[in-house]
Amino acid sequence: MFSGFDKRKVIETAGQHNHDKNSIEKIETQVLRENCKRKAEESIYTRPLKIIRTELLNSSPTSNLNNQNVRNVRKAMYDKRKQTYPKLPTSLDETIHQLSDLKNEECFKYKGQQFIYMPTDDNFFLNNLCLKLCEKSLQINTFHVDFEIGAHQAITDVFGNIKIIGCRFHLGQSWWKKIVGEPSLRIAYMDNSNELGKWLKMFFGLAFISPEEVVDAFHELISICPNDDGFIFSDYIIHNYIEDHCQFPPNIWAETPSLNPRTTNAAESFHRTYNSQFYSPHPHVHTVVRVLIETQAETSTKINSIRHKPGKLQSAKEIKKNELNIQAYSQFLNRKNTESLLIYLSQIGSRYQGVSI
Repeated sequence: MFSGFDKRKVIETAGQHNHDKNSIEKIETQVLRENCKRKAEESIYTRPLKIIRTELLNSSPTSNLNNQNVRNVRKAMYDKRKQTYPKLPTSLDETIHQLSDLKNEECFKYKGQQFIYMPTDDNFFLNNLCLKLCEKSLQINTFHVDFEIGAHQAITDVFGNIKIIGCRFHLGQSWWKKIVGEPSLRIAYMDNSNELGKWLKMFFGLAFISPEEVVDAFHELISICPNDDGFIFSDYIIHNYIEDHCQFPPNIWAETPSLNPRTTNAAESFHRTYNSQFYSPHPHVHTVVRVLIETQAETSTKINSIRHKPGKLQSAKEIKKNELNIQAYSQFLNRKNTESLLIYLSQIGSRYQGVSI
C-alpha cells in the first residue's frame, strides 16, 4: 500500500490483503501519530501538545479520535525524541563526561566544526577557549549589568578588578519601585502638578552627571525638598547609592551623557528569545545544545552582515534623544551653578523617570 507524502491518501495498492479491515479510529490515530512523530523529530524544542493541537485542527470534523488516542500519540512523540539523542545523563559529572565524548559527533557540530568545548583543568576556561579559537587573550575591561548584588559579586570573583557599569533602565526601575512602594510618594509622583512629584523625578537625572558631581547635586536636591515625605526617598538613595561603602556607589551608575546606551536591554532581549525556545524549566541537555547551535547560525549571519555592511547600532529616535542630553549637559556646564543644575536634573529626570512595565 502506497500513500501520499502527508500519509492521508492511498495512492496505490499491491498484492492481496486478507486481514481484517482497520477501523476508522485506528487509521486516524496512525495518521496523527506519524505526522506528530515526524514534526517532533524535526523540531525537538516545540511542545508536543502544541504539535498535537495543530494536527487536530487539520483533522476531519467527524474524527473518531478520543483522549486516549491523543495520550498514546504524545507518548510516541517522546519516545521518538529519545531515539534522536543519547541516553539522558543523571548527574553533572555524567553530563560533562557525556558531552566530552560526544563533542565530535556530527549532530553536535556546527557546520562541520566542533561546537562543544569542555574544560580540562581549573584554569580560566573562557580565556583558554578564546586563545584556542581566536589566538587572542580574553580581555574584558567593562561589564554591563543590572542592580543585583549577587551578579556584581560573581563578576568580581571571576574577573577580578573590572569596571562594572550599571544599567540605567534598571536603575530607574529600582528607584521607581521604591517610590510606588510608599503611598505618600506614589500619589505625589503620579500627579504631574505636585511639587513633591516633580522633585522626585529630578533624582532620575543624577545618573547623567559625573560620579564626582553626584554628592553635591544630591545635597542641592535635599535643600529644596518640598516636605518631610521626600526624606523617605532621599534616605533610601543615600544609604544604597551615594554614601561610602554603599551597595551601588555613583561610579557604577552615574556618567555624563554620551552615545553609550548604558543598558542591558539587548542582552535581556536575547535571553528572553533564548528562554522561549524551551517549554520546560529543565530541558534535555542535548536539546539545549541543539538550540545553541541554531542560535549560533543566526548570530553568525548577523556578524557577517555587520562586517560587510555596518548598520546603525541605535535608532534615529534614540540618537536624537542622546544628542539632546549632551546638549542639555553642555548648557549646564556653561553656567555650572545651582540654578542650571536643577534645571538640568529636571529636564533629564522627566525623560528617564521610572515607569510601570
